[in-house]
Amino acid sequence: MMEKLNSTAFGFASAIVAAIVMVIISILSKFGIYTEAAQMMSSWHIFYDASMWGILAGIIEAGVSTFVLVYLFAVIHNKIVILTTGTN
Repeated sequence: MMEKLNSTAFGFASAIVAAIVMVIISILSKFGIYTEAAQMMSSWHIFYDASMWGILAGIIEAGVSTFVLVYLFAVIHNKIVILTTGTN
């Protein structure tokens, strides 16, 4: 039986994971590890750069965008569960 997801909790958990990954990659790039990943993040995120404020702004941006996308995914998933199982 398919279960409904708690959209808000799923969104917050995903946003926290995205922020932690961004911090880890940023710290490692300062030591010369994962520098290409940090460069990719700077091309994907408008506010991210290698400075302290850029990392903080990137974390906020990644957290918000991840929350919104995962929240919408969970809402759509829940609608599909309701349609396919006929339960509320």
